[in-house]
This record gives sequence, structure tokens and C-alpha cells, in this order.
Amino acid sequence: MTRKILLMICIFSLISSVAFAAGTDKNATVTANITALSAVYDAGSGAQDLTLDKGGVGDLVKTVIGVYGIRTNSGHGSYTMSTPVAGSQGQVKSRAFVVTNWANDSDTITFVTASEAFTPQTGDTSVLADWLATTALDDYSEVMAEDADKVVAVSVTYPVGVVKGSTYNISIGASTAAGNVDTYSGYNGNSYGGYASRSAEATFYVDGAPYLELISRTSVVVAPGAQGSSVVPGAKIKYTIVLENKAPTATVGAMNITITDATPANTKYFAGEDSYIADNGVTFTAPAISNLATGAVTWAHSNTNALMIGSRITVNYTVVID
Repeated sequence: MTRKILLMICIFSLISSVAFAAGTDKNATVTANITALSAVYDAGSGAQDLTLDKGGVGDLVKTVIGVYGIRTNSGHGSYTMSTPVAGSQGQVKSRAFVVTNWANDSDTITFVTASEAFTPQTGDTSVLADWLATTALDDYSEVMAEDADKVVAVSVTYPVGVVKGSTYNISIGASTAAGNVDTYSGYNGNSYGGYASRSAEATFYVDGAPYLELISRTSVVVAPGAQGSSVVPGAKIKYTIVLENKAPTATVGAMNITITDATPANTKYFAGEDSYIADNGVTFTAPAISNLATGAVTWAHSNTNALMIGSRITVNYTVVID
């Protein structure tokens, strides 16, 4: 399968309440020059005309060592690449996060696929391999300069066969194999170094029009006289149907809903015992026999209120056994 990672170098300022710094370059020297040291004094005559005998003492030289580590957008822990991404079949969507080499030296940073998972909804014919084949991701290593930022972008093409509510999750990681990885606060108040590895997770879900799911369809028999709940000629059967809007986003509402159920053979629709309960102020016309030959019972949406995510409609109707 073809897989590649989209990497872009960019330099910019990350807003933070802490002053992060790569610090003085590795192998730079901090030199206290002996020539910079002086002292003058006198022998009691009041004139400072005598100078310090340095006695052959030389310069004091310290060499800065490397301090390594990386940071991401959040600066700590895993970083979720923004909010979940909505898309539909054939669309290309992407998410990105920023990795910064907070070392005081250039360093080789490795980018890998940490994990991938696909959670399909009922009826989804795509499989994980379909998503992997279109995910722009490859394991990749690159030398990053100190203070350099890299935008790591994951691009996904929604495959054929997806259905609303299915989700694909991918976690990508960045790491350094350098020694002396540390994160600490200097006496100057700056924060130096970083972490050996960071990760970020992106969630891509299938969006689209709202869809209704049948939650339950039950029946209760009421027989006349002493027959109780026996299924006998002349008995009534009350059917209850519950539907729910299972759209993946809260902004997708179902409109113009029409519910139709065919009455069973050997029965007839029994008027006057139908009812409904609907969330979000959704209303329906009274059930009507839409087809006398089959006895199909129909409820029609009668106002402009939408049935939103997680909301339900419950309808009831009764038939009599011939």
C-alpha cells in the first residue's frame, strides 16, 4: 500500500506562558578571559598605580554540552489534533500537529505510526485496510535544526462503503534517540530541553445526513373476555415502534420524517388507539391507512422542528385479528 507522511518545515512562535528556549548551542564555550580580570591598588601613597600579578593563571573555559528533547503543541502529554474531523465517502481530510526540536543542537527526529483503529457502524463495508491505503503516513526520520518546528500532517481519503457514524483513529508519534534528554527550568526562569517522545491522535468520522435507527419494535396482545392475552380471533395487538436519530454530530437534525408500517396479514387497523411521543417538539399527523390493500399505517411529520441527535420518536398503533 502507498503510505507517506506530509511534513512541512516552518518557523514560528508558539504562544506559551513559559519561556521555552533551546539555549546556547552545544560545544559553544563560556570563557572567563584572564585578560578581563583586573585589580589596582596602592602601597599606602594614595595613588592606585600597582596592578594585579596574575601569576600565570589562564582563562577559565567551560564547554556547553547538548541537552535534547522534543515538544508538541501542548508541550506535554499526548496532543489530540484539534477536534474530530467529519467527512464522507471520497472526501480528503487532514489534521496536523507541530513538533519542535527543543535541543541546543541539531537532532534526528523519527516519526512513526503509533496506532490505527477503525470502528465501523452497521452496514459499513469498508475495512481498516481501505483507510490505511489512503492515509498519507510513512515512518520517517529527519535531521531537525535546533529550535526548528515541523508541521506533521495526516491526510485521509474516506473510502468507498463507509456509513455515517463510523470512525477511524490514527495516532502518530515523534521521538529522539539522543542522550541527555531532559526538561528543566533554568535559574534564569527559562524552560529548556524536552521529552524523548511525543504523540498525537486524530479521529476521522463519517458524517452526512442524519439517519434514523430502529431501537425497538414490540407488541402486546389484549384479548376479549376471559381470553386475557391469548392470540385469538377478535383480539387486539398493540405495536410500539421506537426510532432514534443516530447522526454523529449534534448539528444534524432529521426533517420531513415519514414512518410507515404495514399491518400484518389477517388483521385490520383499529382506529382510535394510535399515539406518538416525539422529542424536540416534533409533531405528526394522525396515522392514516395509506394503502387499503395492505393496510399500511403512516405517520407524517407535520411541523418544521427537527429531530436532533439522540432524540427519539415512539409511535403506537393497534390492529384486530380477523
